Amino acid sequence: MNIKKISLFLVSVFFFISTQAQYGRKMRDSEIDQMNSERQIKELKENVLLVRLRTRQPVIDALVKAERNEEAKKVELDQLQKNQEIIAAFDQYFDFCPVFFFRSNYSEYIIKNQLDSIVFLNDTAGLDPGIKVQSKLFYLAEITGLAADTSTFENGTYLAENEDGLVRRTAYAGGGNTGFQALIFKSSAMYQLRRPFPYYSRTLQSLPIFRRSHKRVISRANDALHYYYNKVY
Repeated sequence: MNIKKISLFLVSVFFFISTQAQYGRKMRDSEIDQMNSERQIKELKENVLLVRLRTRQPVIDALVKAERNEEAKKVELDQLQKNQEIIAAFDQYFDFCPVFFFRSNYSEYIIKNQLDSIVFLNDTAGLDPGIKVQSKLFYLAEITGLAADTSTFENGTYLAENEDGLVRRTAYAGGGNTGFQALIFKSSAMYQLRRPFPYYSRTLQSLPIFRRSHKRVISRANDALHYYYNKVY
């Protein structure tokens, strides 16, 4: 066997080993995702979902500071109406687990797991100190942009502006946001969940003809959670 044939043989062996190693890693990752998702759907079923609602307070404050009070009031009322619609849709179309609602400016207490410091919202999106969450285990949901796979593409952090001011976000090698708006399910640490967990229900916001109402988005999410839970348990 000459040197050229030996080289080709070694390259073939190396390629075969590399392919098998990659295949094995993907299989293990898939199994881990499956186990995590089965645990997460069971935990959500047996505990509570906290829904994060926007306030647009920085925008309102900026308008007030600029003495554009009528515009500030309109922004505030528009957002209140949207939040009331979301709450009503959950009340009517979501029965997978108990649901509580909180304003986005209380998010720091979610990260710290200090639920006693949060004033939750009633059916009209008003603050209600009498509403208490007894469960210590919870998952989150919010209507926001669907991010790329955080486990695979995480590539540092950056500062970005959202409705709560400047926040530090994760940067992704493959792009941080898909551009799709959706009702997204997250962990208590605000990490987007992964497949096979049914972790989002799209709004189709960018497609006016096919745009889904809050009722439709939440109903689809509820159906998907029930389907997955019944499938694995």
